[in-house]
Amino acid sequence: MRIMGIDLGSRRIGIALSDATEIMATPFSTIHLDDSDDAIAKIMSLAREESVEAYVVGLPLSLSGEDTEQTQISRDFADQLASMSGLTVQLADERLSSRAANSVIKQVGAAKGGRSGSGETDRVAAAIILQTFLDTKRAGC
Repeated sequence: MRIMGIDLGSRRIGIALSDATEIMATPFSTIHLDDSDDAIAKIMSLAREESVEAYVVGLPLSLSGEDTEQTQISRDFADQLASMSGLTVQLADERLSSRAANSVIKQVGAAKGGRSGSGETDRVAAAIILQTFLDTKRAGC
C-alpha cells in the first residue's frame, strides 16, 4: 500500500509518497494553496494517479507538545480530506520537520554547489513526516 505524507503550510503543501512496501518516503510534489477545496481536489487527484490508499498529515504542535492555531487548521484539513476522499487519514507529530528539512537541503545543496528550488523544503518536510510515521509503524509503536 502507498501512503501520502502531507506537510500543510500557509502558502504551500508539501507532498511525499511511500513505496508500496511502506519502507521509504520520497519527496514528491508541492501544491500552492489557493483554497482548501482546490488543494484537497489536487491531493486526491495525485493520490489516484499514484495509487495512494492512505494519508498522513503533519500535526504542528508546539515544542512543549501543546496545540497551536495551526494545529486546529491541520486537524480540520485532515477531517475534510478524510470526508472527501473516503481514505484513512492519520495525524503525525511534525515538530521540527521543517527545520530538519532545511538542514538536509542545506547539506545536499552544499554538496551539489547549488540552491534549493521553490517548495523543496515543503516536499522534504513531508518526506520526513512520512518517514517518521513509517518507521514508528514498522517498530510497532
